[in-house]
Amino acid sequence: MHDHIRNDHEDLLESLVGGKLPRNLSWSAVVDLIGQIGEVEPHGNDEFAFVVGSQRGFFKRPSTHNLEVEEISRLRSFLKEAGALGKPAKAHQIGRMVVVIDIKSPIFTTISGAAVLKMKSASNRMILSVSSII
Repeated sequence: MHDHIRNDHEDLLESLVGGKLPRNLSWSAVVDLIGQIGEVEPHGNDEFAFVVGSQRGFFKRPSTHNLEVEEISRLRSFLKEAGALGKPAKAHQIGRMVVVIDIKSPIFTTISGAAVLKMKSASNRMILSVSSII
């Protein structure tokens, strides 16, 4: 991640890029975040250029305190394209894999970065439902 980013900005960035779309996101929080990971440049009256990495996007200050859902979604796309978490945009896709282990002759495989979500027994087999970041 970024060397000198505050914890609240890091949490917001992770939520924006890969988590549930935040609600009640204030314009000032967005400007502070972008200022931490890139640059915010005034561009006209209520428009600003956000520069993160090699990406440049134009965002208009909302008339209310918070951003609308459509603008938050557009900000998410901008941050993903910019690789704001240090990974290319495609790296945030989530895949799903099912692993079946026969208990009579178990074969175990280590999957880097995987997290076991469910485990249940079916006769002599254990079925593991695994989610991993591709």
